Amino acid sequence: MKCRLCHSDARRSVPVREMMFGTGESFEYFECGRCGCVQLATPPADMSRYYPAEYHSFAEPPSRIGAWRSALRRRRNVAVFTGRDLLGGVLAAVYPYPVAGAANWFRRSSIAPTARVLDVGCGAGLLLRDLAIAGFTNLTGVDPFIAADIDLPSAGRIRKGTLADISGEFDLIMLHHSLEHIPEQRATLARIFELLAPGGWCLIRVPVASSWAWQHYAADWVQLDAPRHYFLHSVGSLRALGEAVGLELDAVVHDSTELQFIGSELYRTNRPLSALDSSYTRAERRRFRARAKQLNAQRRGDQAAFYFRRPVAPM
Repeated sequence: MKCRLCHSDARRSVPVREMMFGTGESFEYFECGRCGCVQLATPPADMSRYYPAEYHSFAEPPSRIGAWRSALRRRRNVAVFTGRDLLGGVLAAVYPYPVAGAANWFRRSSIAPTARVLDVGCGAGLLLRDLAIAGFTNLTGVDPFIAADIDLPSAGRIRKGTLADISGEFDLIMLHHSLEHIPEQRATLARIFELLAPGGWCLIRVPVASSWAWQHYAADWVQLDAPRHYFLHSVGSLRALGEAVGLELDAVVHDSTELQFIGSELYRTNRPLSALDSSYTRAERRRFRARAKQLNAQRRGDQAAFYFRRPVAPM
């Protein structure tokens, strides 16, 4: 088997089971001996059946929440995504945004609420809706598996489709755990380069195979997520891919969580991800979170945020 990115030989291959929904269907993955990227050997002909209606990213936000709760949520979101609002900062400390590291995404790139933002593989757009609540006004999303386009009142639209269906220019393009779901890796990064304004940012959050979890759990590593994940990059392979299309890597921030332990341990004992909530005590989860923090500091966590930029053309 040959790596689809650097064309080197595979180091090893492993059979990986579908365990999110617990079907147990087996798929072969292999690891490149040079760049370390882990790849699905033979993708299914029809991938859509692995994204049923209950797939987590299709979840709709609550239809109604109280006015007081809505106001507090807005102030928290403003603090998280813009760094403004003192009370919102207190709320964010007490009731953190549910995705680790979210406060860094826009501050590192100095993206303002008026910036043109594209979220690729956004599902039903929960993050985009939270950005709209925080005052962002120029939002676009795209996802091939949603049922139909979704309007974001006064903020933008989510389109059913792929990057090929998107035009225009963007200050920030985000892929939050979606790049690994896309078979055309180089073409995707090349299209992102085309859509970015000079000096624009691309934030890619993905599982990383250059991690303790892949080395330790192998076929039971929860982030393999067979067969939905085509590619599980190493830090080196994603850096090389971005640079090959002209993007410059500004930073890599590991942001793994306790899921790398609790999900993988479930799979080791032949239990699906749906058993997650009933399997571990709060004390166990705290220990796993502390271990995840340690691995992140060592740059060995099993997921990371990659901050790329499109260079400004020389004068």
